[in-house]
Amino acid sequence: MINLIINEYIKVFRKKGFIILIIIMAFFAALTNLLYKELGNVEHIYNNDDYIVEDYKEAKRVYESSAKNHLDIETYAAEKDRYDLYEYKNKFGENSWQRVYIETETQAAEYIETINRYELGLSKDEVEYNLAKENLNNLYEKLKSVDWKELVKEKRDNYQSKLNLINEALDKIPGEKVFKVPTEPTLNPYSVDNLSEILPTVDVNSLLNAKYYLEIDIECLNIQLDKNISYSDELMDDLNQYNTAKQTLLLFTNMDINDEKFSEEAREQYYTAREDAFKLEYSLNNGIPSSKASLSVILENFYSEFLLFIVIFVFMVAGPIVSQEFSKGTIKLLLIKPYSRIKILLSKYIVTLSSIFIAIIVMLLLELLFGGIFFGFSSLSNKVVVYSNISDSVSYMSIFKYFVLMSIARLPQFIILATLTFAMSTITNNTATSMITGFVAYVGTNILAVLLSGLDKVWVKFFVALNWDFTDYVFNCKPEISGINFEFSLFICIIHFIILIIPTFIVFKHKDIKNI
Repeated sequence: MINLIINEYIKVFRKKGFIILIIIMAFFAALTNLLYKELGNVEHIYNNDDYIVEDYKEAKRVYESSAKNHLDIETYAAEKDRYDLYEYKNKFGENSWQRVYIETETQAAEYIETINRYELGLSKDEVEYNLAKENLNNLYEKLKSVDWKELVKEKRDNYQSKLNLINEALDKIPGEKVFKVPTEPTLNPYSVDNLSEILPTVDVNSLLNAKYYLEIDIECLNIQLDKNISYSDELMDDLNQYNTAKQTLLLFTNMDINDEKFSEEAREQYYTAREDAFKLEYSLNNGIPSSKASLSVILENFYSEFLLFIVIFVFMVAGPIVSQEFSKGTIKLLLIKPYSRIKILLSKYIVTLSSIFIAIIVMLLLELLFGGIFFGFSSLSNKVVVYSNISDSVSYMSIFKYFVLMSIARLPQFIILATLTFAMSTITNNTATSMITGFVAYVGTNILAVLLSGLDKVWVKFFVALNWDFTDYVFNCKPEISGINFEFSLFICIIHFIILIIPTFIVFKHKDIKNI
């Protein structure tokens, strides 16, 4: 039996087609890493400034050549606001933290709008106009002279003082205070200056709502200071996304997400926000921007990037492994050896299944080679953050442990596709038919899986492509399709495996080779 398997390996892998395929796989691995590297170096652009000047000139031309009606003034004012903000930002360096601060904070834009509306006759408030001009100049001087940390501290202290006032107001209200998410919060603590005067008239729920939002913002500002995240730092995007995720979770305060009244969309929103919050928290704590390309990031997305090549590799083994014996007439020489037909076919099937692991290992080694060349190997020490929506908890694992678990989760898909191709090779004796059948099954099932997953029908859960990816089970997550679990998916995969493999061995055992 061992000799049969060795002979099959020799026959299969000495073909030139595999050398060509490995070269293509290497080229694709190199290209993937190059693209990750280049795209990772593209600077984030908060606003598209390319058309601001041209749009402003056109709006000005229309405004000056028209009867200067109110609509033209409003259009021109909006374009002038954008242009003036653009010019204001350009007083600072292209990659400076000041530019990003101006883009992300609203003060400069608000001052410029107030100034332009007065100068164009859309406002008559001269006091407000003079104050806006003074504030805009003061902001410019401050941005020139102070460190970004001073601005963050100033903002944090402002928010903290408002939070203290809200906490004092809550302490004066007797009874238990249970927060229920308001559809329209009646208190915006950020835009209120005379907060202490307004608080006595605000209801408890709005006070709690404002309190929680302020606490999130203060937490993020403290993270920015503790982790030394400048406004121009790549981690700033992660910090903003973390803030958004935490605010989204406020919608589910004091709620049981497993309650039947919640829709699947609401649960998905909650789980996504929780997962994002955990992953972004890890990025912030470890100084690893989530958007930064690295070898570990590509390995984490290994099957998204390289699944097609693994499948093709397996098809190139499974497709011709039996059919070519018949097409070349070598099946007679094989069958006169002192081995039963079952052993002969079994040896070929073992080689077919082992090609799955060979394909994964070859692609992994190629990725490690080119990923190491482009990014270095230091990122391999990074942990993968895995969120479980069943236990609502997070775990941290090495990239290699994660890769092994992902590979195990993908095995049922690989085995069924390999078995299907192997079965067609054995039954039809046609290499092209078997490989096309396998490829069509691979592409077609993926398309059908997307279409059927949105259908609320009982029979949908019996579709094998919705059951052969065990990723959710391996990482303790709820499957997207309701009504399925690990045992059910395993049963469906075993049934499909049996349906494919038993007829294959029966047909081969009784196949007539006299006329070959």
